[in-house]
Amino acid sequence: MTINSLIEKSPPFKGYQIQFPKDHPFQGTVVTGTTVRPANLFFNRLFQGTEFAETPPGSPALFAFNAPHEKIRAYCKLKPPEELVSFSAQGIPGYLMAGGHLYLIYDLSYVYGKNTYRMSYKEIQKTLDSQKIFVSPLLPLPFYKALKKAMAEEGIVVLPGEDSKPVLLKEMKGKIGELLSKTEKDPGAFGFSSKTQFQDLMQMTLYQIGSLVVKSEDYRVFVNGDGKIIERVPDQYDAIRLINACGIRGLNSKKTPQHYNPIVAEQMFKTALKAADQGIALFPAVGMGVWKGDPNLYWRAFLNAVVASDNQLESILVLPGHQKTRHGKYKGLQGEEFESILKEYKIQFQKDPQILAKLNRVSNLFKANKDIVQLAHNLKKAFPDKTISLLNASDPDVTLGYHVGEYVNNIPHTTTTEENYTAMGTNGLCFEGITGIHQNPHRIIQVK
Repeated sequence: MTINSLIEKSPPFKGYQIQFPKDHPFQGTVVTGTTVRPANLFFNRLFQGTEFAETPPGSPALFAFNAPHEKIRAYCKLKPPEELVSFSAQGIPGYLMAGGHLYLIYDLSYVYGKNTYRMSYKEIQKTLDSQKIFVSPLLPLPFYKALKKAMAEEGIVVLPGEDSKPVLLKEMKGKIGELLSKTEKDPGAFGFSSKTQFQDLMQMTLYQIGSLVVKSEDYRVFVNGDGKIIERVPDQYDAIRLINACGIRGLNSKKTPQHYNPIVAEQMFKTALKAADQGIALFPAVGMGVWKGDPNLYWRAFLNAVVASDNQLESILVLPGHQKTRHGKYKGLQGEEFESILKEYKIQFQKDPQILAKLNRVSNLFKANKDIVQLAHNLKKAFPDKTISLLNASDPDVTLGYHVGEYVNNIPHTTTTEENYTAMGTNGLCFEGITGIHQNPHRIIQVK
């Protein structure tokens, strides 16, 4: 089976919709339009018999657990590896939103089908241990670790600031302010090559710095392209490598120093490619949706990163569809521009066979319009020995902060990858306190 044949067989992307038949009264319902998502079914079984629970969809709270993450980690790690977490939707009631109204569904197998998904605690434990953090060269590892420690001491889970008024690093007070004062006196002690490098970082927003951090972990999706729960037996080699990276939030704010944006975006993609490392990587559009990013910035940063890459990736599949661009050279376009920019780079490097070979690994799937999660899942099933990496366009709260899942509790939350990947699979299990990554420093990697 070839990559192209798997692309052809994968379902089209329909906005994370649960696929009811045409003209069905619930046609168009999205996974986040239900009050019980596949991930909720998973967590209910995972925590059965305990007091652990997650904040429910429809609640005003961000996605979170009601217990310290260290306790949840200990619970998962102490379970017998062969014990199973098995869940289905049969007999489970919930609400479904259609046409702006909530409807009670007495048995969610009507929505998600009657299959049972089975996962062993061995696989769950491996998922926790699989998480890695990759830090861009612009953010020295000693400073990153000290910054995360200060954030933890301050109780910062979600980064302060908002899209219109992001916070500059130099504006931070408290424990972080104390760290900045120490670093200014001796930048070398925190890994900076010069005082200028530290001063540059001080001028950036926390959102820009969040783009310099990329996290990866094993990810399994619970549903097929129709939104039905997969019938799964445990201990399969079907884990996708999820690459959590973010565009630049607050990109268009007057407070965001614009001259850093091309550098930051390129470093984000370089770090993401390093995290993927080998096999096949799948990239959706990043930063060009709710954050109103400019394709002229992001696609050039992406291709510059591909040109500079030294990874062993054999294929990079790009699904460049995004929300309509609101300004700039490609105003009004929704991903069509990627092909012209890619061709431009191929012409530019046509006399450099090494770089041209890298660019030729990139395939544009804009016209194919495939469901990128299901395509990644199908590739992994077909090539279990290959690394299949899927980029998750996350929030800086996820990459630099201490959060996962963001606004997945919204009903519905239809467009963004972080929320939908969390609703449909194991992503919500990967809070840094649950994975224990900061007690395993070998899993935190400085990218050169």
